[in-house]
Amino acid sequence: MTTGLITYGITNLVATIILKKTINIAKKEGIKFEMKDIIPPEIPDEKNGAIVFKEVFTIMDEKHKEYDKLFYETCNILFSYFKDKSIKSPEEKINQTRKLLLGKEFEKFFILVDKAVLIPECRFKINYEDGPGALLPHLAKLRGIARIYQLKSHFIIEKGDLNSALKTFETNFALGDCLLNEPFIISQFVRFSLYKMAMDSFQKIFYIKGEKLSEEYLKKLIFLIENKKFDIPNVYSKDRILIGGWCYGKILPGPFKKGHFLQGIHDAPINEIFNKTYKILFFPVLKLDATFFLNNILKAKKLFSLPFYTSADKLKKT
Repeated sequence: MTTGLITYGITNLVATIILKKTINIAKKEGIKFEMKDIIPPEIPDEKNGAIVFKEVFTIMDEKHKEYDKLFYETCNILFSYFKDKSIKSPEEKINQTRKLLLGKEFEKFFILVDKAVLIPECRFKINYEDGPGALLPHLAKLRGIARIYQLKSHFIIEKGDLNSALKTFETNFALGDCLLNEPFIISQFVRFSLYKMAMDSFQKIFYIKGEKLSEEYLKKLIFLIENKKFDIPNVYSKDRILIGGWCYGKILPGPFKKGHFLQGIHDAPINEIFNKTYKILFFPVLKLDATFFLNNILKAKKLFSLPFYTSADKLKKT
């Protein structure tokens, strides 16, 4: 019994020293652990684009059942590299979508989106304390908006209205910026996909009216593209720390005091007893596991900072 306690004490001490050393290295490398350094600050409603987007989402919910499938299929017909051959009556769907988006039914929708992207700050309501369980329903909604703007710009340029098509494209290209400060890696991947969807619509404009684009406008577009932020390393580390803090609790510094190691069996009657016993007996192991977790974040952050072909070679060697 005494030997076991001594062994446990020494193991726990060694694990604590290793973990603290790794935490200090992580902090020097710019890894943030406190919630205030990870999540975007609160924004007053009058300065928050998300408040306007909330109205947009309400309109989308009202029209979802009626038009969502139609817009998705029309986008596939017009923009997808991999056409869905199961879509029936493609011309009919294109004509129906054209009539809807160039008519009056979606006027309020477009006015609100145009207004929302002009507000420089945007913070959607997210329960960050839920860690990996945080719900992000706005991501799918934003992709839906981008899809509608893709279609609108296509139908406008078909009519030969270059200026209106470019304005529609610019609104779509600004849409992804509303996710800029979200500390989830999935939010940033969606942000990149929104930029890609906007550029797909610009390609259509370029193919149809490219010769009428002025040099000044092309310079402006290059400026817009070059000023988009692609800071994956810092977002990745914030994303991992949010999830790690939620899992490890007070083993890591930060606001999470409760770990969720056994969240998957929380309904079991014996869970509370088993949970406490597990944490006591395996506390040193959990500390070493958290150390491994932090070291992986540091390695990945460095790899993300390199050109993809270089990081791929380095990853093979590790």
